[in-house]
Amino acid sequence: LKNNRFRFVHFATHGLVNDDRPDYSGLALAGSGTDALLQASEIFNLPINADMVVLSACETGLGQLVKGEGMVGLTRAFMYAGASTVAVSLWSVSDQSTSTLMREFYGHLRGADASKTEALQRAKLTLLSDESTAHPFHWAPFILVGLND
Repeated sequence: LKNNRFRFVHFATHGLVNDDRPDYSGLALAGSGTDALLQASEIFNLPINADMVVLSACETGLGQLVKGEGMVGLTRAFMYAGASTVAVSLWSVSDQSTSTLMREFYGHLRGADASKTEALQRAKLTLLSDESTAHPFHWAPFILVGLND
């Protein structure tokens, strides 16, 4: 990641939130083991040269509110590491509806006429228009943090 500029870096995995130590929150990159989890404390030190990092996993937008610091968690770690925008979820997500949402999201991003926010909105509207995914549980968990260009 260090010497290259990427438009998107996408993680589709399991997110783990540590409420007591947000710097221990992370993304599961492998099975169990000491190096299986990419922790927020490690992400802070990564040189991420990306327009947008998408964390397609459960509860990746959560963290700990620290007085004078704001929210500390995965979102902050990726922003600090260099991501211009981070897409995160606010609760546990359905694999199936998340897959549909992400396909729609990237489909709209490929079109030159949609900003990141517009692409996410259009993807959410697609799920909202389908009776099987119309409940907010399916379309509402993902938000964007950062730049909207």
